[in-house]
Order: sequence, then C-alpha cells, then structure tokens
Amino acid sequence: MTIFLSSKSGGGKPPFFSESVQNSSYISGKYYLASVSYSGLTSFTSYTTGNIYFVPFVPKKTHTFDRLAFRTNTSSGNVRLGVADSGTDGNPDNLIIDSGAVTISGAGIYETTISQSLSAGTKYWLVFTTSGTVGILSSVPTAASFITSPLSGSQDGFESYQITTDIFGVLIQTGFTYGALPATFTADSSAAIAPILFLRG
Repeated sequence: MTIFLSSKSGGGKPPFFSESVQNSSYISGKYYLASVSYSGLTSFTSYTTGNIYFVPFVPKKTHTFDRLAFRTNTSSGNVRLGVADSGTDGNPDNLIIDSGAVTISGAGIYETTISQSLSAGTKYWLVFTTSGTVGILSSVPTAASFITSPLSGSQDGFESYQITTDIFGVLIQTGFTYGALPATFTADSSAAIAPILFLRG
C-alpha cells in the first residue's frame, strides 16, 4: 500500500511524491493520512476507553472514500471509527458516519468499509474510540518531515502543510461510554499525541 498526505506545501517536491491529489484526484485504492503534519510514524500509543479522539481531515478534492483504517500492535479489543463535520467554531459537531465496531484479533492493519463523499476544502474529523486499552500507531503533530510509510514499510516522500494549531490539532471528548458514536460531539480537550488514521480513496 502507498500512503499519501492530503495536503500541500511550498518548495520542491520530495522524492516519490504523488501528483494525485495536487493536480487531479485521489487514487482509488490508495490510503491517505489525515491533515496533520507528523514527526514520524513508528511508535504505538496505548489508548484507553472513555475518550473519543478527533483527527482533522481537509480534502484537497471532492471525493468518495471507501475505507477508514488504522494500525495496531494489540492482540485483542474493539475500536469504533467514524467521520464528523465541523461546527461554526471549527470543532467536531455532527456525526456523518459511524463505521461500527472493528474487532482486533492480533497486531496489524484494520479497516472498515464506508462510502462517503467529502467536499474539497471542508474540514472534517476522523473519529476514533476504543472499548479498552489498544495500542494504535501514533505520532506527535509537528512540522512536515520525511517519514516511513506505516502500512507498506517503504519510504515515501510527503508534502503537508499546517495553517494553525487549532485547525490541525487533535481533539478529545472525555467521559464517553463505549458504544455507538453519539449524534453530536463536544470536544473538551486536546491531544499531544495523535492516533494515525487513514482514509482510502
């Protein structure tokens, strides 16, 4: 699998950079990172039940995505993924899609099938929560850098951009009892370490 960041920065293109999002459209079957600049994609963080995590995603092109995905190093557990829109304050607001429970049966890559059109230039939020302690591939949001593709293990070059921390920060809603995602969200804190979530084109 090849992973692409969804956004663009100035300067020259790094090696292996794909023109797919910048000049035409998302490539069917390819996986795209959320719109956060990461320091690297090599560490796993243990996420516990009781919180909902929101990772921003701003499509460069209007596109219908067909998968949500993550990578874990945990042998068991349940995860729920979803997509939310933004309110007038730019924070997560209404649930667009709840992908249902994803059952983990060993370390690896897990994905769930969706069919959701997302509009170019609109800030959405990829939603993540877990029924127990689950290790998820994660990173500290920071300036763009060359990183190793976490799904394929091959080196890819990425461009990304950050506008401000409040746009690309990762948010949390605390006090959540695991189950179906709520119809509306109220993020009440921020996360220093971001779970790495993907959308497939």
